[in-house]
Amino acid sequence: MFKRSFQVLAVSALVLYALTAGASAQSLVAAKKVKVDFDFYAGKKLMPAGEYEFTLTPNHQTHKLVHIRRTDGDANAIVTSVPGSNLKGLQPGAIVFNKYGDQYYLARVTLGDSGYVHNVVKSKGERKLLRAVAANVNANQVIVPTTGQ
Repeated sequence: MFKRSFQVLAVSALVLYALTAGASAQSLVAAKKVKVDFDFYAGKKLMPAGEYEFTLTPNHQTHKLVHIRRTDGDANAIVTSVPGSNLKGLQPGAIVFNKYGDQYYLARVTLGDSGYVHNVVKSKGERKLLRAVAANVNANQVIVPTTGQ
């Protein structure tokens, strides 16, 4: 009797764990539509100005993939991000770009849990550009206001 009760309890715990793990994974997937008024790089891909949907999906335990898709469907990219604390208090759905001269690079997004910001891994081109301008110019950041959704 005790063995049977233990088996039922163990199976119930596994089912409950599977259900909550699936629900928490779904809550991490987030999307936001944003109008970007300038061309920008998402990783190494140049994205033209326009309205984009930014979607955050799990990749590994800590890394997340950010999918950037132009709403008219003619441009998209996927970049890797690393979550960090949202110390600057960015609003949920905020999209942040690094600006070097007249070039913009996707830097971070606040999708999913508002306590975290997802820092986009810098591309080789951005790291090279950053080294070139670091001696005499600080990178400016631009936060794009979000549209409804």
